[in-house]
Amino acid sequence: MAMLDFTSSLYLGIQHHSQSLKPWRRLTTGKPAALFSPKDHIELGRKIAALQGLEDGVISQSTLHLCWDLFGILGKNNFLALMDSGAYPIAQWGLVRFAFNGNEVIKFKHHQVDNLSRALRARLQPGQRPLVVTDGWCPHCGELAPLQDYLDCVRPYNGMLIVDDTQALGVFGTNPRQSQPYGLGGGGSLRYLHMGGRRI
Repeated sequence: MAMLDFTSSLYLGIQHHSQSLKPWRRLTTGKPAALFSPKDHIELGRKIAALQGLEDGVISQSTLHLCWDLFGILGKNNFLALMDSGAYPIAQWGLVRFAFNGNEVIKFKHHQVDNLSRALRARLQPGQRPLVVTDGWCPHCGELAPLQDYLDCVRPYNGMLIVDDTQALGVFGTNPRQSQPYGLGGGGSLRYLHMGGRRI
């Protein structure tokens, strides 16, 4: 009986010999990624956003780069960050940068909407907007976050919901049913829950 080697991605069948790749004239654009976005990167960002049912998107080198940049930008605005205590560490590290700008970051109990709602009422200052940060699907408890409830909490305050959907993007999709419990077509938690909009 052969055992799969999970220490290598080759168990997925990801193998390609040199003749399977198209030839190229140059290996790089010659410009640093921080100063230049190739057209195909812009198009890929739009396609990934469309897959999730969103208007537009950008890609980054990694989730860490994206969180670091995003929370650096949002940290310059008048936001109060409320983080699901079960959020994946990458988002938490991004919120460290948010806190560097003198902003408050509050943890609320994992998937507990009442706890989030109480924290909002107790800590949100006049003129501040809430920024709720969570994973779409939690690999620890195996549950989807109550994203619609989180969104309902921030909507009256003109807030935003930031969802790290890395774990769910290629798994969950639309129209789940008994024969396809995770849905079809990928797209992640938002597609599975029929959600979208500019606050996400």
